[in-house]
Amino acid sequence: MDQSAVKMLFFGDSGNSAQWSDHTVPTVAAEVADGGVAAILHTGDMAYYAKDDGGRMGGLHAEQLSNATGHAVPLMTVPGNGDVFCYRPPGIPVWSACTEDYQRRYIMPGWNRTHSLWSSFSVGLVHVILLDSEARTWCSASQNHTEQREFMEADLSAVDRGTHPWVVAVVHRPLYTSCLNGEEQQMMRDGFADLFERYNVDVVLNGHVHSYERTLAVTGDYNDTTNATVDYAGPDRSVYIRPKYPVHVVAGTAGNGESIDDCSKQADANNWTFSVFRSNDVGYGRLVVPNRTHLQIEFFSVTQDSVLDMFWIQK
Repeated sequence: MDQSAVKMLFFGDSGNSAQWSDHTVPTVAAEVADGGVAAILHTGDMAYYAKDDGGRMGGLHAEQLSNATGHAVPLMTVPGNGDVFCYRPPGIPVWSACTEDYQRRYIMPGWNRTHSLWSSFSVGLVHVILLDSEARTWCSASQNHTEQREFMEADLSAVDRGTHPWVVAVVHRPLYTSCLNGEEQQMMRDGFADLFERYNVDVVLNGHVHSYERTLAVTGDYNDTTNATVDYAGPDRSVYIRPKYPVHVVAGTAGNGESIDDCSKQADANNWTFSVFRSNDVGYGRLVVPNRTHLQIEFFSVTQDSVLDMFWIQK
């Protein structure tokens, strides 16, 4: 392995459930204890919901996440809707007031400038940008996402690809998934996709959907097959050779307290060929960069104690 090789674990939508506390937490903690993990990337929804019971739920879930990391590796987070979810009468979302609990619990790089809602860091050969999907949604004033896009543009344009050849984006809501309505995904694509593609982001990690799904390297609107483009190589679609677009990975699989989302029927019914692999198992992802030209991602099922999906990106 290259001296700058790196391994990170990722998952989202953890929650106060037996699947999470009894299975995912000890499995992740054991892998961290074995060594070699540089960071854990949480794709959002640390709590359901963070402000419930006077904030007790947010504190409980933060403690469980600390147990998973063993206080030994950085926990790098993005806010999900469950982390910043609150309303004021008569039911109008108030984004700025709702983010306070998240901002106080999770201190990300540059918090004094962006209040932990969007940030970035580099480790080994990888640059990671952490983004706030909720600044793009119905819950936020438009100027919040304008500020975030300014941050994205400045951050991604400054990445030295000689030093950090791999760029990974983490944002809670997916741009591409078989499970959500078209309006929500289109809103995310309109807010993020152009910059991901312009600055050659390699992988986009998401949560929100309570299952695992991997896409082809995809651009455009998959609801309009004349405008959607996919890119891959290899007969089993497990090797991407110099893809032109990002590969999107949804991993809202940590064991939330709500339900599992089964995307298969929707994907098959709509012939959504961008979707390569789906699983309803509880588990987490491994992202490994062994050198400057290869990146590997695995999805590990804690239910079956085995790797269910694995793919490589080759530059």
